[in-house]
Parts: sequence; structure tokens; C-alpha cells
Amino acid sequence: MAAATENYLYNQMSHSHPLYYFPENLCTGKELKYLEHFIHSIASNISVVPSDTNYCLNFYLPMAIQDDALLNALISWGGMFLQENEGREYHQRAVTQMNANIEKLSAYDSTNNNNNNSNSNSNNKDKLIKTLACATVLQAVEISTGDVKNWVKFFRICANMIKRLGGIQALIHSKEEKFLASNFAFHDLLGTNSIINGTCFPVSEYEKLYVDGVQYIDSLQSCVGPLFVIMGDIFNSSKRLRKQLYQSLGNDGDNNSTCSTYEYNKTLTSQQKIGLLKEQQRQFQFIGSRINSAYPTALEIEYFSSIDQLEHHLRVFELYQKVIKIILLQSMKNLAPESAEIQILVLECSEMLKELFDSPVKSLLCLAVVIVGFNTVDFDARAELAGHVLELQRSYKAANLGRAMAVVEESWRQPMPMSPSSISPLTSPNLENLPPMSWAQNQPSDFSARISVAVQRWQWNLSLV
Repeated sequence: MAAATENYLYNQMSHSHPLYYFPENLCTGKELKYLEHFIHSIASNISVVPSDTNYCLNFYLPMAIQDDALLNALISWGGMFLQENEGREYHQRAVTQMNANIEKLSAYDSTNNNNNNSNSNSNNKDKLIKTLACATVLQAVEISTGDVKNWVKFFRICANMIKRLGGIQALIHSKEEKFLASNFAFHDLLGTNSIINGTCFPVSEYEKLYVDGVQYIDSLQSCVGPLFVIMGDIFNSSKRLRKQLYQSLGNDGDNNSTCSTYEYNKTLTSQQKIGLLKEQQRQFQFIGSRINSAYPTALEIEYFSSIDQLEHHLRVFELYQKVIKIILLQSMKNLAPESAEIQILVLECSEMLKELFDSPVKSLLCLAVVIVGFNTVDFDARAELAGHVLELQRSYKAANLGRAMAVVEESWRQPMPMSPSSISPLTSPNLENLPPMSWAQNQPSDFSARISVAVQRWQWNLSLV
């Protein structure tokens, strides 16, 4: 590595990260170029907080000096965003190195099951944490470059590492470990497979991330994390009650069918049906009160030094309170997009999105765009939303937003006859080379049922982070 290149990168990093220094023999000039792109473009775009508390930098970079797999994963992220073929090569190199580390961990487990040596266990925990960190990065690389399938295998590796570390509750006592745990929770709660089939870990464990252990500012979720936990509760509770109460009229005979018409389970008596419906009402009221009473912590409010910063984060919190109310109304009350209750919330959310598209919290808007998009019934409002999202895609390069918008646009085609050109010429790139979906005759209002169409018809596993 040329001294000039080394000094340049060090000077760039030292403005906000004076402790980060990559030894001379660690990276080539090309690798530094990719790494620099990760530092100055990707990490700052995906984080919703200032650089001094951005754990995508403050945690990943120091650890990468000690772990070749993680270092290559970060290099690949920068290279793939620069659309250089070598970026994918570093990604594969990171995967190979991580898999070798996993094999070593498995060998350690098989020979040390009864070993209570504290030093040995500490070393093993360090290796598990590094492997978990590497898998979170490889997962993020795939998602942000538009993958809809491969990211899940890294998600599963993350889940396995967390279980071996003792579960979510074992990772709440340091900021670095809590960052990894909340990163995983974020991807679990906002992954379409979890939305449809339930979360990897109980939602109650994720809730502990926001009330127990060390307190810190979440780089990816800001103050919105507790609302995503409530959303997970909605999906899990709705799925459980529907499975008990109804038998689907869908073609696949499963309660996740996209058909919006259900028959009661024929084995239930009238009193049992009434009991389950009353339980659904109680769940609706209980979860609704949790949404209304949720608020950012004092630490989160005090952290932001400027009024503008604080305003953006409070605004995105308010946005997601309304978004999750839409999900609650449709999951527990089966309200259609055209209903007054839903449309009031959609119109309010649309105005908030306009304020936030060009803000420091823009990376948090994917789920809100999907929920608002699914429930926008006015043609002009659809075109306006699509135009705003296209502008956001030009400045915020994460390709999963385009994938998510493709599902929204396809849903717009189905309920009412519309030619592709009548949606909006601005949005056509999101639908290139995608076969048309076959929606049910009566499009379902339930978000989890509608998003399942993408999984079933296009065989996608979307991440809405």
C-alpha cells in the first residue's frame, strides 16, 4: 500500500474516527478504495445517527483489523456499491473465511463440551461475536444490493451464533453486543418470512433489548425499535388467532392464503367462535394502547444536540406509530384500504414521508413506503409516491427499496384495470423482467397476506429494512 494512500485514508478517517488505523500490510490500494467507499458513503447512508455513535463504523471497523472475514465483507460492500466485479470476489472470500471459522467453532464445541475453563470460553465467545458480526455484514451487503434470496442463509447463521451465545438476553450488557442483537431483531421483524410465519426468537425477547441492559442510541433504528417489536406482536397474534378461528378458502388451503374471504373453522362451536373474536378485540385494544403510549427514551431525546436532528427522529417515530396502527387495523379488524380509518392514517403518513425523504432518517422509510403504497387508492397520489421513491433511490442506493416498491406497484395493477404506462413511467425500472403476479379476485387488506404474494409468486424473501 502506497504511503500516500495510507495517509490519505487515515486523514479522512481521523476527522471523526481517530482510533481507526489500518496497518500497512492489511489492504491494497484497491481494497482501501472500496473500504473508503463503505466508510464515507454506505455507513453514513444506512445509519440514522451522527458518526460519533454510528456502530457501523465504531464497531465493525476496529473488529475488522482483527478478523479477515469481516474486513473482506466490508471491502466487498464498498466494491459492490461501486459496481465493480471485484467487489463480489471479496464477498466470496469473506464467505469462505467465515465458513472456515464456523467449522473451527464446531470442532471446538465437539471437543470442549465439558470444559469450564474461563479463558477458553472467553476466546470462544470472541470468535462467536466476530462470526456474528461478519454474518450481519454479509447479510446487509446482499440486501442492499437487491438480493431477495441469498441474504437468508446469512440471517440463519446470525440466528445460530446468537443461540450459541445464549440468546438475545445474553447480548444486552455491552453496546457492541446489543448493536448486533438489535441488528438481528431489525432484520427478523422486517423480513417477509417472519411477517408471514412468525419471528425467529419470541418477540418478548426482542422487547428486552429496549428496556433492559446497557442503554445506547441504535444506529439503524433510532428510537423506532420498540414500535417494530409491537408490529411483530401484531403479526404473531393475528396469525395465531386466524389459525384457530378460520379455515381459508384459498387454493393452497393454508391460513396464509392471499384470499380475503374466510370460513369459520367447522370444528368450533358458536361460543368458541365468540370467545376467539372477543380475544381478538381485547388484543386489538391492548396493542392499540401500547402503540399510543410508546415514546422515545430520555436518552434518545437528550442525545440529539440540534432541534432539527431531534425533530427528524421524533417525526419518524410518529410516522411509524401511524404505520403500525394501519397494520393493526388491517390485521385485527380486516379494514379495507378504502375505509375512512385507513385513509386518514395513509394521508397523514404520506405528508410525513414527504418531509422525511430528504432527511437523515431516510434509510428507515422502506416499510412505511410499502404500507402507505399498498393503501394508497388515488391514482395521482400513487404517481406522486412513486416519483418521491424514485428520487430517493437516486440518492439512497439501497436496492431493496426498489424491490419493495416493485411489489407495491404490482399491487396497484391488479385491483383496478391499469396499463403499465398508466401507473407512472417513472416507476418502470422496478418492474423490469418480473412476471405479473396473480392476485386473488378480492385483494386482501391484511398486509402479511398481501406481502406473501411476493414470496409465493416471485419466490422472493424481501427485507423491508
